[in-house]
Amino acid sequence: MFVELRNLRTTDFNIVDYIISQFGLFELVSSALFFEKAMQAGRFVFFFDGFDELPVEVRVSVSDQILEMSDKYTENTFVISSRADDICQSWSTFDVFKAAPLSLNKACLVAERLKYDLDVTVRFVNDLKNGMYSKHKSFLSNPLLLTIMLLTYRDNAEIPDRLHNFYSQAFDALYSTHDALKEGGLRRTKRTKMAVDEFRNFLSVFCILTYADRKFRFSNTEFSEYVNKARQIAGKNVSTQEFLDDLTQSLCLFVVDGLEYTFTHRSFQEYFAAVYIGNLQDRTVRSALMWKVASSVREDRVISILYGLNQFGVEQDLLIPWIDELGRLSEYNDNDLSGSYARFIPLFIGGFYNLEAELLPFPPNDDLGVVERRIGLLTFVYATYLNIGDDVFDKMYIPRKDGKSMFLKLEELNEVKDGNPVITISSLLRSKECLVELNQSFLINTHFMQALFRLKTRLCSSHKTMADSVAAMLLPDHNEAQRSLEVLD
Repeated sequence: MFVELRNLRTTDFNIVDYIISQFGLFELVSSALFFEKAMQAGRFVFFFDGFDELPVEVRVSVSDQILEMSDKYTENTFVISSRADDICQSWSTFDVFKAAPLSLNKACLVAERLKYDLDVTVRFVNDLKNGMYSKHKSFLSNPLLLTIMLLTYRDNAEIPDRLHNFYSQAFDALYSTHDALKEGGLRRTKRTKMAVDEFRNFLSVFCILTYADRKFRFSNTEFSEYVNKARQIAGKNVSTQEFLDDLTQSLCLFVVDGLEYTFTHRSFQEYFAAVYIGNLQDRTVRSALMWKVASSVREDRVISILYGLNQFGVEQDLLIPWIDELGRLSEYNDNDLSGSYARFIPLFIGGFYNLEAELLPFPPNDDLGVVERRIGLLTFVYATYLNIGDDVFDKMYIPRKDGKSMFLKLEELNEVKDGNPVITISSLLRSKECLVELNQSFLINTHFMQALFRLKTRLCSSHKTMADSVAAMLLPDHNEAQRSLEVLD
């Protein structure tokens, strides 16, 4: 028997009476005696749907009554569907099952079975089959996130390619319209009572704090500590429990995993961390946070999302200063490409091999993390400005000269110091032949080096042109306006 729990909206009810009343809808015998005998005989399989859709104040009563039924009538089968909920997790006599990832065929079936606009669903399913599933598999293999994607598809006739647009629309769907797919258009009450923009802002503070600490799973204590920090930064008096309830039950951004909480999909944390950085007004703090998150640019999507949100800021506060730093460290000179390259290449090879730091033009604290950041940003520049896939740095090999193999790994250029392999400027300069071969076969060659420094020149020029254009359009008499401001001061 299928029982929709969301219809039970008050505490003054009896769930057995409600079940018996449903028999009458199908012209079946609806007496308490019939129900009792059938229960004792183990004739029922109950499917209680939507426990998480019950009002919070009703859940304890429903829980108690379901447990009483299952304990009294053990020959029957009881199945309850719910998002993760503390009350359900405490039912020791029940087993917990989680939905397996959806294949393409099953994702199409789920979409088709949702009670939704037929035309939209047909187009959505066709797009799933024509490559959308492969492109967004980590989302579309999750039934909940598949539903969210269908909602965003409804308003846009496609899933946005720009990451920041997709996550923004996904959050709006979660906050306002997720349950619109359900008959009756159920709207979940937000326990924090925050408007969507207030909730978005508070969540972005929480996410940048947790992301900066590389924290993705939380005990109750850890979650509470981060909410306390978020309250101090946001200046918002938010209840920890109400915020957690909204994340897990109303928005489905968090799930319960054993005794811990974690994001439904880690990319939501990355999106809101990027939102926080992009909205910062203090350029010094914004730039510092960009440098911090850039160390993970190959591992996650924060910089990519941030670039979509604030391309000008990423270029101005991250990419241009970074290319400047590379120019300083490599003593780049257009008239000495060979020498510049010999100093440029070890800045990146160090991301894969140990370096003899004293022979390199690095500060003493230029550790492997700094080198990894350089490699990550190179990957980002390759993919963003040079239209080359972002997996290029997984294929850095050099052809062999001896014919024994098609490839020569970089370690063959290594020296050994204290038992550890190192690549130094001196070793490269001593082997002009190796340097030439590197330049011909390595992805980071003189052509790319020149393109990188020309990119910096182009970015600076485009930023200046933009600023001049804005001033010309909005401040046609800029000098007169400036003098007026000085008089007012």
